[in-house]
Amino acid sequence: MWSVGCCLPACLQWELDLHGLHVSEALAALQRRLDLLEGGQGQGQGQQQQHPQPISLHVIVGRGSHSVDGDSSLARQAEAFLQQRSYRIQWRGRGALDVRLKRQRWQAAGA
Repeated sequence: MWSVGCCLPACLQWELDLHGLHVSEALAALQRRLDLLEGGQGQGQGQQQQHPQPISLHVIVGRGSHSVDGDSSLARQAEAFLQQRSYRIQWRGRGALDVRLKRQRWQAAGA
């Protein structure tokens, strides 16, 4: 698991695989990644970005294949977690969603 303070490789910053984690662990990891991407703690902090960055985080929550009822409790909990925090989401199939970031770190540096 990457910590919030470390610099993730650029290709990994924009995807977060939560399936297989307990709900509390997954939601904490999701919050840390959103903080990283929106709060200026990521790679390139304070530097001018050379290329446009994605505006959403791709989150893999799983389909619930190993759940007793075949329904992903993580997917439901992640959706509720994000909606309570006013994030816009778009489902990408049954086991993944895109979360539109509210504030991107490169916008904060220029603001």
